[in-house]
Amino acid sequence: MIAAGILAFFAVLLYRFEISYATVRASSFISGVSYHRYGFPPKRAFLAKINISNHKDNLRVVDAKRLKRESVNVMSFVSSHAVEACVNGSFYTETNEPIGLLVSRGKIINPVHSSKGTLRSILSSTLSSGLVVQDIHSNVPHDTLEAIQGGTTFASVEKFLKTVSYVSAAKSLVCLKTDRDFELISFSALFEDSRKLKPFISEDCSKLVTLDGGSSSSLWFKVKRTSANVSGVNQNAYVPVMLCILPAEELGDKLQK
Repeated sequence: MIAAGILAFFAVLLYRFEISYATVRASSFISGVSYHRYGFPPKRAFLAKINISNHKDNLRVVDAKRLKRESVNVMSFVSSHAVEACVNGSFYTETNEPIGLLVSRGKIINPVHSSKGTLRSILSSTLSSGLVVQDIHSNVPHDTLEAIQGGTTFASVEKFLKTVSYVSAAKSLVCLKTDRDFELISFSALFEDSRKLKPFISEDCSKLVTLDGGSSSSLWFKVKRTSANVSGVNQNAYVPVMLCILPAEELGDKLQK
């Protein structure tokens, strides 16, 4: 009876201590990287987050068509190309056609989609103003370097968590803190209580922009390891567009190799 009671006590303790951490911050090429596990099998979810400061000039929209492909695997791309991290990007059709604005290296490669649904925001990296989030009806800044049309924009973490009180599908987000400081976030289902996400999302997010979700949600980043050079969420995601972070010494030429 005593042994059974002890086992029951530890079972309850483990159940309540649902969040465990596996941080790769010390071994990552970029700072502010964290990787988390939530819950226990079979209800286990994974979350990856990158906090990036002063990287606005290194944000790059990567279009699979420029690589002569319909879609790319996020994990494989990060592993084999001169990028520090990539997250899945815009929404797309069943035939892998991107939906909404895409700007790469100052060139518009896909027009704005006038959506009456959830594709309401545009995330841009500009020369003069850094990172900017706009409504789809606003004029795109003339000095835009990179841009992507996202989903709903939330003005605070609290509003986002109230909207997704029950997280039934994987999601990817961009958390804009300042014009030069942002977070890339991706998590897999299933978070039965969205409040458990709160410790992972910075409270000083001025805006949260949703990217494509579901099976497309994926975030991978380089790490310094001997057995694996990348870590992240959802190794099976193939997407036509990604948002990538390039190292300072690389301005993207090697992406075409």
